[in-house]
Amino acid sequence: TGLSGHPMLDVDGVGRQCDLAVVVGGDGTMLHIAREVARHGVPLVGINQGRLGFITDIPVGEVREVLGPVMAGDFEEERRSMLEGQVMRDGRVIFEAFALNDVVVN
Repeated sequence: TGLSGHPMLDVDGVGRQCDLAVVVGGDGTMLHIAREVARHGVPLVGINQGRLGFITDIPVGEVREVLGPVMAGDFEEERRSMLEGQVMRDGRVIFEAFALNDVVVN
């Protein structure tokens, strides 16, 4: 980022230490981070830099106007169900992950 003198956390650290995560990107970025922090129950706010923004609902051009009130507690929480998928082979779990929209087996 070019920023120095500020603490940095990996995604799991964000989940363990933060009360809120602001996700900048598109819906794909939001889905990825949601999977990673789901076990910690950290609420997410999505800033949309993508094209559609079904779940990243704050347009990047409105960040200054919208994010301040959100940080002050002026928002409506939208809870989403999470799915947990596992791949098992010979009675053992060889892969498992959380998902927000769907689980695809290919």
